[in-house]
Amino acid sequence: MIAILHSSDDVRVRAAAPTASALVAASPGLDVVILALNLIDGSTPAENMRRLKPLGARVIVHAPDAQPYLLREAMQAGALGALPRTADASQTIAAVRRASAGHAIPGAAHSTTRVGAPSSDPIALSARESQVLALYASGRTATQVAQRLHVAPATVIEHIRNIRAKYVIVDRAAPTKVDLFLRAVEDGLISPGARIAADHSPDAPLSAVHRASSAEERSRADRLALSR
Repeated sequence: MIAILHSSDDVRVRAAAPTASALVAASPGLDVVILALNLIDGSTPAENMRRLKPLGARVIVHAPDAQPYLLREAMQAGALGALPRTADASQTIAAVRRASAGHAIPGAAHSTTRVGAPSSDPIALSARESQVLALYASGRTATQVAQRLHVAPATVIEHIRNIRAKYVIVDRAAPTKVDLFLRAVEDGLISPGARIAADHSPDAPLSAVHRASSAEERSRADRLALSR
């Protein structure tokens, strides 16, 4: 990507960073930011759009067309368009020039992100995603959740990204951890009092992990949340 951009006479790469926060910390004078949708910190497109706002730069996203929910979230947050992974050098440079001038990026990747009427479909989380959401939204870090479930932290981060993407699809975006807590409460995965202190042990019990109307249901829900 950097080599492609440098091949143009009027486009120069001023900075590159692994996360949006790192780019903002560098504080370069930027006209355009090309934002990848899957960053190493597990952040969402909406989160990164907010983090990039102090730069005052126009943003286009770079992602495969197979991730329409992430593209849609980025567009909702203010991105000017999407650059497909298959874009050649001329298309890439042309997109940067258009963005620099404040123009939206045309093309199929842009049109697939248009937002229609709000979806009324319920959230469909897998059993593991429900476990991760209950633990993470209750106050644990991704590392603590990983220890609890005996998986890698990267696996937890990927689950969190997928959970957020599913909420975006049903127009219930949860870009922050507080939002995830609210969604988990709304969907009956945890109780409103399930927040735990940050210094609690990763093995501390949750106040509630699932809506249950009987002792048998509560027992089954506890086994679900604590199983590997």
